[in-house]
Amino acid sequence: MRCLAREPFLCASTSLRQRALRPQLKRDPLGAYGQRDMTVSELVPIVLGGATGLAVAAATTQDLLHRRRNRRGLCAYCAELLPIAERFRLEGRILCGRCASRAGRRIARALYALTTFVGVAVVSAPVFAFLIWRRHDPTWWLAFLVLWGVAATMALLIRSVLRSMKAQNVHAAQLERLDALLRLLGLR
Repeated sequence: MRCLAREPFLCASTSLRQRALRPQLKRDPLGAYGQRDMTVSELVPIVLGGATGLAVAAATTQDLLHRRRNRRGLCAYCAELLPIAERFRLEGRILCGRCASRAGRRIARALYALTTFVGVAVVSAPVFAFLIWRRHDPTWWLAFLVLWGVAATMALLIRSVLRSMKAQNVHAAQLERLDALLRLLGLR
């Protein structure tokens, strides 16, 4: 055992050194320095982004399929041949009576659900604000802003979607009239 001349209280033997003066070793399995598992907060945006991308791709593919069927004179949903008298327009697509009825019911249910959500948000805003105020929280007024903001956003979204559907139906009717005119003139 050899003692250092400048520091008489330190010995060269590692077993006798104080714990703080021992060299610190990194223990990584098989040289996996810098690698670590992803946390949930890092994984959530990746999963949500991937799911959103898949949903957009599926909707785009469905829309292209529906347009292709409509150009051939078929129902956009069930691909049945459509006589002129039995054509219905919904969301800019031409549908048979049975598919238009089902799609109309689906849209009505979605509209009722969204309207209910808006109503619940408007009614619950004062209730939540009161409950927060009772706990002596100075941010109780934010409940009004947040919940009424959500309600206003949903109401504007509903209005925007309904206007868009109406515009799509008008555009589809104009295209159908133009197509009929071109066929009448023998240009198509």
